[in-house]
Amino acid sequence: ILPACCGGIIWPSFHSPLQNPDYNASLSFALKCFSPIMDQETARPNLEANNKIICPQDVLEKIVSSRMPFPVTFKMTAAPGGGSCTHVGVLEFTAPPGVAYIPFWIMNKLELEEGAVVNFETARLPLGTGAVLQPHTPNWDKLPDTRSILEEHLRSHQALTVGDTILIPHRGAIFELSVVTVSCESGADVPAIAVADRDISVTVLPCSALRSSGGPGRTAVVHHNLQWDVPEEATVEADEYRFFTFVVDDVLSCRVQVAASPVTGSDPDVYVSRDVECPTHVNFTWSAQDAGAVRVTLEQPDPDYVSGRYFVGVRSYGHAGTFAVTVTRLPVSFAEEEAGGHMLSGQQASDGVICDNCKQRVPAASAATHLASCHRYSVRCGACGCVMQRAQLEKHRALQHTKFACDCGEAFEQAELIIHRREECRLRLVQVSRGFLTYMFPDTVPVLR
Repeated sequence: ILPACCGGIIWPSFHSPLQNPDYNASLSFALKCFSPIMDQETARPNLEANNKIICPQDVLEKIVSSRMPFPVTFKMTAAPGGGSCTHVGVLEFTAPPGVAYIPFWIMNKLELEEGAVVNFETARLPLGTGAVLQPHTPNWDKLPDTRSILEEHLRSHQALTVGDTILIPHRGAIFELSVVTVSCESGADVPAIAVADRDISVTVLPCSALRSSGGPGRTAVVHHNLQWDVPEEATVEADEYRFFTFVVDDVLSCRVQVAASPVTGSDPDVYVSRDVECPTHVNFTWSAQDAGAVRVTLEQPDPDYVSGRYFVGVRSYGHAGTFAVTVTRLPVSFAEEEAGGHMLSGQQASDGVICDNCKQRVPAASAATHLASCHRYSVRCGACGCVMQRAQLEKHRALQHTKFACDCGEAFEQAELIIHRREECRLRLVQVSRGFLTYMFPDTVPVLR
């Protein structure tokens, strides 16, 4: 077997040294792994749509000298001693020495950074007979012929491993499906199966929950899908989060309101984002952190309000209890008075007086009553000047005037931290498009410079 001059593979002939392959041969090695975006010579967007990798030529030479049968399947494990693994085939042997280019979804599953060392070892997988998949979005069920789409796409896969994410590009969109379980001919419980040149039975579960990784050192979290105008209740411990998700198809025809209200004992705060899968009080795009029932409204002309999937994190601040979350479409022309806002007529505005506590202009006729009530129940934050109920001052200071650490090591108050993460942090994610896929990379990756 020899590398072709065009970068492909010339398969062995009848007189090849692999005429009598050694089925007991094994091979193990380690390579530095990079996502396809780092391969600046050739754009390979199709690499993301399967589970095959690009290896260096010396790996091919080792396979030949070991008389191993084709196709070869490798088990990938993050070094050293990583727990997660997946199984891959080889698309080409054209990578530089000591380097492998792997799909970005594998980088996410193994929690790898660019250039991380990964252990490879040959694996003999049982022949597969079936798999259970679960889509990440309910839009998958709206496709007209999902069976034929799956059949066509799975032909490019050499193996299926439980926990893998299958990316299926179709008509300009990318659909993600998780591998929930697999089955083989023996009926044994196995973590992976071989599917190359095989027809298997595929069962697709409904999209009841979207499961995603919380990152290194964190447990996986479940994003429950919110249905329009249907309250979703959750019971949590104090300061614990629950995460949800929903999809907006057309931002021009409606506004969207995410509301959370206490049911028993809780004080819910809402955090919403499109870029952060698990939005929290230190990483979000929109938030509502008042006491009691809160709501976040997404509307034009906010440049961040675009069509797509949104993620919601709800935290019960300081108290265990139950809360209800609801996502609602609002008409674009719907006029709503913002909480805490006071509209005065022209005559009242000109004849009114300024309250020395809340700095609001109030009618002269009710000024005495307002001043007495305002000083009794409201207080002004000495740090930012915001006026709130006295009971909310402690929470306000804890959330907005406590310094929180960024992943880069610097610490900021909440509002400054959100701006820093988005515009200044050296670890912030930068969007790079390659082929039909869009990648997100830290700004420190050299190729982006």
